[in-house]
Amino acid sequence: MRRHLVVASVLLTAALISGIAQGDDAQKARAREYFKHAVTLFDERRFADSLVEFEKSYALVPVFSTLYNIGQVHVALGHPVEAVDAFEKHLAQGGTAIPADQRARVEAELAAQRNRIGEIQMSVLPAGAELRIDGKVVGKAPLSTPVKVAAGHHRVEAMLEGYRSVDKEVDLQGKGRLEISFQLVSLQSPQELSPAPAPPAAPTARPAQVAPVAESGSPQDSKGSTQKIVGWSLAGVGLVGAGVGIIVAVTGQSKHQDALDQWYSGDHPGANDTESKANSLKTVGGVTIGAGAALLIGGTVLLLTAPSSSRSVSIAPWLSPSVAGAGLRAAW
Repeated sequence: MRRHLVVASVLLTAALISGIAQGDDAQKARAREYFKHAVTLFDERRFADSLVEFEKSYALVPVFSTLYNIGQVHVALGHPVEAVDAFEKHLAQGGTAIPADQRARVEAELAAQRNRIGEIQMSVLPAGAELRIDGKVVGKAPLSTPVKVAAGHHRVEAMLEGYRSVDKEVDLQGKGRLEISFQLVSLQSPQELSPAPAPPAAPTARPAQVAPVAESGSPQDSKGSTQKIVGWSLAGVGLVGAGVGIIVAVTGQSKHQDALDQWYSGDHPGANDTESKANSLKTVGGVTIGAGAALLIGGTVLLLTAPSSSRSVSIAPWLSPSVAGAGLRAAW
């Protein structure tokens, strides 16, 4: 890596000398300083910072040889798509000014980087949905061409206001191609999506009453006490379980944000490991919340239907030509 950068440094120096010799103004002087600083940062393996300085230098004085350095920094950062783009521009802009041996080295590096690139073709409905890969916006549906990305693990997302966002984790091989389809679901309720139904007709079936609770002191009072104890126990355990599940799920979401931060900072292995832990936590949290909610509902039903001398409970099913249901009626 250092050998390639030194070669590019020599090329840039020669180009800058010929270009800056005719009027060494402040802009060209700053370009030289940015370039020198970029080389120092590269030697210190501060690749992201080095890239920023090289790009500043090129923006001030667009010397073709700077593009070679930019390409090499992208190689060090594991950005094959950006590296290929920089190398191709370097060859196109340099033309015959690039020595044959240097051109051969660039073309060899180009071939190696292209082997590390795959394509993702995204088909999403409805049109206009925003499409992202690893949190970066890549366009809006429909995309006419596939998106070039580095081989490896990626998160593909589609979102549109008024619709439920969707995402998918994928693994892509070098020179591979994945086709992904998403159908976004509207957040509107079914009632909003269809005409309002006609008012229900009078029930065609008389409500079926459950047997009233026996007077105090009867055998049913003892049964009611036991049912209340079981109901309170289930409700309490369910409430605690749901609370624990929420905490675990929130922790998983926090881990997901940490994984995104690691990914954007260049720590892809660490990001993958953190994302795996985040998914596990969110799964455990969701299961725990569901189990807790089920216990809470079950306990509540037992409490509402427990026999009591001062309370009666009845369940009244009803049916009409268009709607069916059941009602719960209680008196204390």
